[in-house]
Amino acid sequence: MMPGDKAMLEQAMTRRVAMNGADWRKSGVGMRRGRQAGVVLIMALIALATMTLAALSLVRSVDTGILIAGNQAFKEACLGASDVAIESASSWLVAQSATLGALDNDNAAAGYYATTMEGCDLTGNLTQTDTTDDVAWGGGSGNANCNARAQAVNNMPSGYASSHLITRMCQSPGSANAGGARCASDVVPMQARFHGTPDYSYRIQNAAERVRGSGQASVYYRIVARVVCPRNSTSFVESIVSLQ
Repeated sequence: MMPGDKAMLEQAMTRRVAMNGADWRKSGVGMRRGRQAGVVLIMALIALATMTLAALSLVRSVDTGILIAGNQAFKEACLGASDVAIESASSWLVAQSATLGALDNDNAAAGYYATTMEGCDLTGNLTQTDTTDDVAWGGGSGNANCNARAQAVNNMPSGYASSHLITRMCQSPGSANAGGARCASDVVPMQARFHGTPDYSYRIQNAAERVRGSGQASVYYRIVARVVCPRNSTSFVESIVSLQ
């Protein structure tokens, strides 16, 4: 072999080895790229699942917020509708007080009772398993242990129905000016009345404490209104009033 031929053979073998190395490197790059593409797919699926769960949680949170806001709105509307019943009962009391002695005894037809009716479960929650002491809020006759029926209220807003029950805060019927009358009343003298504290307890009071300028005792009356609202919800509202 001539020296020139040997040099040419070595150059050819060097180029072949170099080309094989380049092929091997290219093959390795391709394999690494394939592995990287698989990892990216897995990460993308995890991110997609996380975003989906976050979106579902957000939707549920918004739905719950809307539900709470709707219930609160219905509650406020129901409370506002009860004002009609309270005003109706208050107007009836004022009209009756113009006649001396008109409020000394029961007037069941108007839903008025001259005593506290302490034996009655006004809301039905005190003795839930016993309905014999419930008020007849729908009218009709009273129950065995609570002979009280409420008076329906007219002019309620559309979708609302209401009735009210009025009780005088006395332990017995008759004149609140009677010597032995036991009524919850404003116990401070008239000249200092607006600076005193109402006494809701039952105690025997003398004539100077009970009698006011009109000649009638300033007793308290309890008005309980029951309002049936939309979505089959029911609300009870109580108000304590004095006519003097």
